[in-house]
Amino acid sequence: TPLSEARSILGSQVILQGNLDSNLLFCQPETLKPITEAMIQDGGSKGYIFNLGHGILPKTPVENVKLVVDTVKQTSFKVQLSQMDEALTPLGV
Repeated sequence: TPLSEARSILGSQVILQGNLDSNLLFCQPETLKPITEAMIQDGGSKGYIFNLGHGILPKTPVENVKLVVDTVKQTSFKVQLSQMDEALTPLGV
């Protein structure tokens, strides 16, 4: 089941865990970053755990691991801000 579909069905009260395929850490950064961002956006900022499917494989480029960690942090923060804005808008704030 796609993460976005699971989130839609289960809502924000259920914790989801989404696994990035460890082989994707061998992709070019311009491919890896949007995949990581999409996982965070689909999972939401509340009740979502991002992780790797099988851990870090031998010879994984360290710079790609750093890219994923940084992308998860940055995108999670942006998703949280967006959700706060959506919650405050009806209140006129």
